[in-house]
Amino acid sequence: KDREVLSEAVVSTQSTGDAVLTTSFAKSEFSASVVTNELLVTMGLIKSEDKDYKPLTEVENMLRLLSHAVSQPYFPPTSAKIVSAFVSKDREVLSNKINDCTELLNSFQI
Repeated sequence: KDREVLSEAVVSTQSTGDAVLTTSFAKSEFSASVVTNELLVTMGLIKSEDKDYKPLTEVENMLRLLSHAVSQPYFPPTSAKIVSAFVSKDREVLSNKINDCTELLNSFQI
């Protein structure tokens, strides 16, 4: 029963993430690079131009969502490669923030 509830929550979260990212990448006022940069800034993989901005300290859920999103048709291939490169480059930093992350981080190998 608990596994079913968790599975439904994951699917719901992925659907919500898909809707937000589909809209973000499709809007003409947002270029794919702007959306990609915001994702990287939010996870703390690149610095924000806003000196007061504090990136997420808990990035596991965002990484799980992105590991799903980078393989979706709406996610631009160039953006997927950029996200994957930063995740790979910062693998050691990310693994310190996430327990049992090997499989998750390997899902970014594009």
